[in-house]
Amino acid sequence: MIEICRVLSKDFPHVRVDLYNVNGSIYFGELTFYHFAGLVPFKPKKWDRLFGDMWDLSKIDNYKVNNLWNVFYYVQDTQQECIR
Repeated sequence: MIEICRVLSKDFPHVRVDLYNVNGSIYFGELTFYHFAGLVPFKPKKWDRLFGDMWDLSKIDNYKVNNLWNVFYYVQDTQQECIR
């Protein structure tokens, strides 16, 4: 599972990868990019800037990110088909 997380997260500066082991089968849950979905502000506000300054966004390859989302949609659709 750690190797799967490494592969899924390699193109992002910060992300939490949720995988689940159910009876020996690994299932993808989600990628989480922001604590509390980015909706809860830091207190005090200065921490928002301090944490933000640690991110190096210059290395993001938008082409890879867009293609990665297409893979996730495919996996999600495939999982839904298996459930039906």
